[in-house]
Amino acid sequence: MSSDDYLMKLRAKQRNGGYTDRDMASLIGVSLETWHSVRTGKREPSTRVLRGVARRWPELDFSLLSFLRSDVAEGNDDDG
Repeated sequence: MSSDDYLMKLRAKQRNGGYTDRDMASLIGVSLETWHSVRTGKREPSTRVLRGVARRWPELDFSLLSFLRSDVAEGNDDDG
């Protein structure tokens, strides 16, 4: 799964939950600036973002693992 695919799932969670960017940042446990940078594709999700998503939405665990496997396979294991 590419980072774009994973990000689409996160955006869907945001849209379907009616969450603002501020809400998402709070739910995930990151700053508004961090969430906005990830949401807009300016920054890859960091370990902290991914950990927050996994805690808040455990149903995305399979998608998260798929994303991490493909990301690491591509050589992009930076914690950004």
